Amino acid sequence: MNAKLKVFSTCLPQPLALCAANLGDKVLRLQDEPAAILKGLHRCGTVVLSTGNAVAAATQSAQFSNLCVGSGGHGYLSQSGSLLTLQLREWRTVFAVVAPLGHIPARSFLFFDRGGHLIQRVTVTGAGFAFEDLVCAMLHHEQHSLPLPDWSASAFSKDSQESAIEGNIKIDVDVNALEQDWANACDDDCFDRMLVKHGINRLNAMRHVRDSYALAVQPDSVLSLLGMAAEQGVPVSYSVPNSGSLQTLIGTANALHYQRGGVLINVADSALSLKPSAIASAWRVRRRSERGIDTAIELYDCGGNQVLQIKDGCVKSGASLHSRKASSVKGYTSTANAASVSDRWAKLIGDGLIPRRRSQHGAALSVPLLGVTRLH
Repeated sequence: MNAKLKVFSTCLPQPLALCAANLGDKVLRLQDEPAAILKGLHRCGTVVLSTGNAVAAATQSAQFSNLCVGSGGHGYLSQSGSLLTLQLREWRTVFAVVAPLGHIPARSFLFFDRGGHLIQRVTVTGAGFAFEDLVCAMLHHEQHSLPLPDWSASAFSKDSQESAIEGNIKIDVDVNALEQDWANACDDDCFDRMLVKHGINRLNAMRHVRDSYALAVQPDSVLSLLGMAAEQGVPVSYSVPNSGSLQTLIGTANALHYQRGGVLINVADSALSLKPSAIASAWRVRRRSERGIDTAIELYDCGGNQVLQIKDGCVKSGASLHSRKASSVKGYTSTANAASVSDRWAKLIGDGLIPRRRSQHGAALSVPLLGVTRLH
């Protein structure tokens, strides 16, 4: 174990700190070429793919033979009942775990962003030497030092700083103009440009608009709604974001399993794990789409980062990151069934969510959830 790196690791976020403390032993640093390493994973057969943040983590089996990476740093991987979208411009450091390291299994690749936060974990489960061959081909020449993380580079860290400031200071926002642009935003890209135009982040925009656009709800009621969706067999789309990836699981979930303060949701051959205690706020969000008005549930952590987005199972989250059709995702609900799924989802929203509002003095108020059919 590298003694100098072990001391240095105390100021790093996990699991980067664990990797630094075991660099050259259980962990090997690979070249800073995440795209090349991802493309090389097609030789490894079936792998276990995991995307997570402080609240949620999505895990599934996958094969990288159909990975597509564009010249602009965008990529996507479509699997049965799931979609992984990648923002490779945010990726930086890559490690190979060659022996079990805490909760991280051996034969795993760990991808970190420039701020030192874990973006993606890929564990090779098949036999053979494909993992070892890829590690040897991409091994970094320096195994005794690490680049210092750029603390200002992580998208999640930036959002946390902005939310901490905006959450305590009244922002001068033209609410009428914000709501008008909100109603006209037809996809994620338009919505993001709208936020930049008004100089506000996503969470604080929801705090300013009326309840017909975004309504704060009790986080516990979201878990109740997911349990109802599992019982009634309503397909649901779960999207787990972080600074460089967005993993979406689509399908009908089994019953929710509560264990050790967490919640496990099995969706076909995939799994979604949640830490309810880390959820700071939950919102019912209504936005325009090509199908009309879509209703989603968005969860946020204490830093103002979105950690989970939940929609009905006929919505392919993250579609704006590439131009592929919805039908490219196996398990995507067909147009013929979309209306039925949307109606069942809307009924669950009305039956399961408990609204939460705040007075001018910050006190939480429970109010009845009224059916809203229009944004205005």
